[in-house]
Amino acid sequence: RSWDSAFFVVWLFSLRHTFEGISSILVRLSLEGLLVVGFLLGILMRFHSVHRLIAIDDVTGRNNKREFIRVSKKLLKSKASYAIVCADVNQFKLINDMYGNEIGDRILQQIQKTMDQELRWDEVSGRLMADHFCMLVRYHSIDKLDERLARISSQINQMKDADNKTYGLTLTYGVYVVVNHEHKVESMIERANLARGNVVSTHRVVLGVYDENARKKLNRERELELKMERALEQGEFVPYLQPKYELRGNCIAGAEALVGGLIQWKEWCFLANLFRC
Repeated sequence: RSWDSAFFVVWLFSLRHTFEGISSILVRLSLEGLLVVGFLLGILMRFHSVHRLIAIDDVTGRNNKREFIRVSKKLLKSKASYAIVCADVNQFKLINDMYGNEIGDRILQQIQKTMDQELRWDEVSGRLMADHFCMLVRYHSIDKLDERLARISSQINQMKDADNKTYGLTLTYGVYVVVNHEHKVESMIERANLARGNVVSTHRVVLGVYDENARKKLNRERELELKMERALEQGEFVPYLQPKYELRGNCIAGAEALVGGLIQWKEWCFLANLFRC
C-alpha cells in the first residue's frame, strides 16, 4: 500500500507539471480541480475498502463483532437504559448438514436482517461468530423485551426453504441489563451469553436473564473442574465400596463404588454429574 501511495504522489506531480504547459488558465484550473476530486475519491474508496475489511461480517454483510462493540460503546455514552441480548440459533449445525453451507449462510443473512429491522436508530446488532448474534437494545422491562424478541423469533421461525417448508429455526436468548455503562462491552456480552444457561419458562421465548449468583456458581464449578485432576493425584477423593447383597444366594454379589470428598453437598452433586458415564 505504501508503494501505491508513493506512485500516486509521483503521478500527481507529473500531471500537474503537464498542466503547467497549458496556456489557458481556466482549462488548467479545471483540470487541476478534477485531479483533486479524483484524489479525494481515491481516498474515500480506500477508506471504504478498509472499513468493510474491519467492520463488515463476511457472511451477513452487516456488522461484525468488532463493529458491534465499537457502536455499542458510542451508544452507551448516553444515560439511556440498555440491555445486551445474545441469541443462539438452536442446532444450526443440522441446517448446514441438511442444506449445505451456502443455504446456511443465506439463513444467517436473513436472521441478521430480521434483527436489524426490529431495531431503533439508537440500537445496534451484529454477528459475533458462527450462529451467535448480539443486540444492544433500549430496555424498559423484561416483559417488553420479551415481546420484541417474540416478534423476531416468530419471523425467523417462519423462514422457508425452496420447497416452501419451514426450517423450524428457534433461538435461545440471554439478556444482561446494563447497570454500569462504563463496563467493557465484551464483559457485558459474556454475561449475556452466560444468561442463556439460566433459562426460565415464564417468557414467550426461550430466555434467560443474567444473575450475579449464577455467575458465581459457574465460576465455582469451573474452579472445581480445574482442581479435580490435582485432587485425584493427592488422594482427596476417597473411594468407598457399597456391597450389593443377593438374597437368593445369600451372599455379596458385587459392589457399588462411591466417592467422597471434603466439599459441600451441592458442589458434590455437580462433580457427581461430571463423573457420570
